[in-house]
Amino acid sequence: MADKEQSSVATPADDLWMKDLTLVFVFSDGDDNGNGEGVGLPRKRVLLGMKKRGFGSDRFNGFGGKLEPGETVEQAAIRELKEESSLDAQTMVPRGQLYYEFEGSPKVLHVHVFEATAWTGNAQESEEMRPEWFDVDAIPFHHMWVDDHIWFPRLLAATPFTGYFYTRGEHIILAHALEDGGDVSFDRLRTTALKQLQEQ
Repeated sequence: MADKEQSSVATPADDLWMKDLTLVFVFSDGDDNGNGEGVGLPRKRVLLGMKKRGFGSDRFNGFGGKLEPGETVEQAAIRELKEESSLDAQTMVPRGQLYYEFEGSPKVLHVHVFEATAWTGNAQESEEMRPEWFDVDAIPFHHMWVDDHIWFPRLLAATPFTGYFYTRGEHIILAHALEDGGDVSFDRLRTTALKQLQEQ
């Protein structure tokens, strides 16, 4: 929640610019080695990676990162999963979109969330990530990004979602909006969240 003694003034909409990123999750029905395909509901296990360096270090997260020149978001998602976990994705399914706006910054992180629904290989540690399987009822949210527990239930249910988070630094959510559907507009969610912030 926002500190009421510290008011927040969001960056004017016309001054914002977006950076596209990918975020990939892998689920398992229990056989975590070799291959996965057509993982059904309910989910049983999820592969997360402990970030070893850089932005988000010392937190568990999915696998992903920025796009290289000429890549689509799906191509970037496949590449990042391979680089960070050694898994080869045959099929990527879009699950949602997340927008992160940081107080005092015009940059908005636009995160494209995917699930690798068909993959091969064994998860291995990389220079950047240390993969680890977790039961879905033991997801380590206390060692993840502060917003993850808000939207993760929709990911587990394979329900498309779009979320917006306005934060102070990396640890305080000042306002947010989350809706079902993978194509809800950024402007709509931002307006909803910032209106709630003004009313606090």
